[in-house]
Amino acid sequence: MSYSCSNFALVLAAVAGVCTPGPAAAQAALERIMGVGGVQADDAVRGSYLASNGSAAIFLSKAGNLLPGGNGVANVYRFDLDSHELTRVSVVPGSGAPASDVCTSAGISGDGQVVVFASYASNLVTGNTQWSAVYRHDLASGTLTRISEDSMGNQANASAQTPATSGDGRYTVFISAASNLMPGDNNSMSDLFMHDAQTGEIGMLDFNRFGQFPDGAVDWLTPQAISWDGRYVVFASTANDLTPTSGNGLLQVYLVDVSNLTRTLISQAANGGPGDGHSTDPVISPNGRYIAFNTLATNLLPGTTSHLYRYDRLTATLINIPAPVAGDFTPPLASSATWCEGPRVSDAGDVLATCRFATPTALQMLVWNAASTRWRLVTQGLEGPSSFGNGRSGMLGGISADGRRVVLDTLATNLVGGDTNNVSDVVYQVTAPADLIFRDGFD
Repeated sequence: MSYSCSNFALVLAAVAGVCTPGPAAAQAALERIMGVGGVQADDAVRGSYLASNGSAAIFLSKAGNLLPGGNGVANVYRFDLDSHELTRVSVVPGSGAPASDVCTSAGISGDGQVVVFASYASNLVTGNTQWSAVYRHDLASGTLTRISEDSMGNQANASAQTPATSGDGRYTVFISAASNLMPGDNNSMSDLFMHDAQTGEIGMLDFNRFGQFPDGAVDWLTPQAISWDGRYVVFASTANDLTPTSGNGLLQVYLVDVSNLTRTLISQAANGGPGDGHSTDPVISPNGRYIAFNTLATNLLPGTTSHLYRYDRLTATLINIPAPVAGDFTPPLASSATWCEGPRVSDAGDVLATCRFATPTALQMLVWNAASTRWRLVTQGLEGPSSFGNGRSGMLGGISADGRRVVLDTLATNLVGGDTNNVSDVVYQVTAPADLIFRDGFD
């Protein structure tokens, strides 16, 4: 005889050792983000990411029917997963007018209250002529600020892109090839900058090991490039002089400890050298423990074939995450995956990734569970537990710190009912905590 554990039962069970995980529940249904009044978007909805506390998702869209006042330009939106409130974020303070030109990327703080984004708009702050600027919108205060500026408030003299922000939105990182954000910057390459919203200061994080400007460029950041407390930042760079382990001109993944500007090579080969292939798209868990990334390198862990890796900063251990195998699913999938990439990582080290399968050719989104080392198909078609989404999913998305909530882009039409708009949508999934079963020992 079995009962769900109440709080009292949990205490008793912990002492007696008789509280055990219950049977696996059916996968939670995917839900689609819709426009006001429940209408389907009339243009693509894409570029999704999730606040690490799971409260809100952000995305880009030029759809005209999501909210009143759309202007046919890709703007940034925030969707509350619990209240279902939809808000346009890339707006002129006071008037609420949308950005006058394209928004290209966005990030959201771990608590869901600050959104950062890059945009070509000229109307968000007075006098802006920067080709692409990075903005910070504090939803609590309603304040929108351009943060791709030097210490005197002068706009960057080159574009700024791909912002990511910390748990409370205080620290924002982004890349720019601007030469006026840091005195003496003459390398004409994209560097990594951090803005402190509390002090207004801006600093550079990719100095080489001699304290000089690096000899290579920083690649575009992911929206999960910074830990909750802002202490750790991950990035990919072609620089050869960031650490004593010389680079080789290929993109390598690095971790920088902002507290002392120490940089560590993460895409490190077994012999201590750099990876022999490009390593890209690094992400770091909110708690700063896990780093996941893609790589074409063959010398990180010899004998592995998957392109997806995860590094544990606590144990200094690098592992290769094998691609999903059809027979590991119940019922089995139609085929196994050939590769996975575009990771996002939770505090427990679970990894959300985009995977390509032999059949179908459409990309799918799955979550690798660190505890069980098994994959779960997120883009499960309505036809059954082993059915794939019938359109491309992934490359962009997010997973909450506790691993219970995910959000993703998809072109599939069979993940939710009534999908007939024939454009990319953003869907999300909320998984309930695993049930615990109290066994009385008398059955």
